[in-house]
Amino acid sequence: MKKPFLLTALAFIFLFTSAQKYELSSPDQNVIAEIEIKQGIFATIKKRGNVAITLENISIETGNDIQAVSSLKVQKISRSSVNEIVKPEIREKAETFLNAFNELEIRFRGNHGITFRMFNEGLAYRLSTSMKDSLTIYRENLDLCFEASDMARFQSTPTFNSSYETPYEHLSLSAIEKGKIM
Repeated sequence: MKKPFLLTALAFIFLFTSAQKYELSSPDQNVIAEIEIKQGIFATIKKRGNVAITLENISIETGNDIQAVSSLKVQKISRSSVNEIVKPEIREKAETFLNAFNELEIRFRGNHGITFRMFNEGLAYRLSTSMKDSLTIYRENLDLCFEASDMARFQSTPTFNSSYETPYEHLSLSAIEKGKIM
């Protein structure tokens, strides 16, 4: 009698302490973000099934950091979608533009939250708090994880004084020299 109860209790503990995973897709379903809350906030962005980029360590460091990133507990999840045509007051390149995205808002215990918006072109996120006191933000953390075979377009210059007229280079990340100014 004790063994089945113990196994059931351990299973529930494992389920509630393991990572929480969420999926958010673009309006055209070509880009998908797999969001994971475990010892921090992580997001893997896939385009047509292939990993494009991984975001790790999404967090902010504040003066009154009450809740450590490692102890984030999801309190509420809400989803929404927007598909509207916006006519800007001051026209630049187009008279109207399409504003279409799917949104996932994750609220944590302790007045913290993160909102992800998935557009057809990629992912945006916003960290938020509903604290009543003033807040000093010391640093925003984000680690971008690429594959060694990924390619990049960049301008390289020998000094920090640049006219930004140097031609763009197109190299794999592993081929870029360490310490190069870009």
